[in-house]
Amino acid sequence: GYLGGYAAPAISYAAPAVSYAAPAVAYAAPAAVAPAALTSQSSNILRSYGNLGQVSTYTKTVDTPYSSVTKSDVRVSNDAIAHVAAPALAYAAPAAYAAPAYYH
Repeated sequence: GYLGGYAAPAISYAAPAVSYAAPAVAYAAPAAVAPAALTSQSSNILRSYGNLGQVSTYTKTVDTPYSSVTKSDVRVSNDAIAHVAAPALAYAAPAAYAAPAYYH
């Protein structure tokens, strides 16, 4: 019910929700220095006259004091085989020759 008085509005003031923390910083031991690795890489393409065929090579090597790895790839292609069909040659079996029938 109504009590006849003036009611103050329900307003509350609070401090803003802000928290301050120390920055998250982790310090680690310095990284160990690993010995250097030696790498080499080579590739080569040898093409035939008229570019009808080719041989492609690729080699990569990684050497460390602890291991050595070599990867190589050789591919041979001949476009002449893909575009020119072999001639269709059919040979008949030779006729069978029997010795002549000779009666005495």
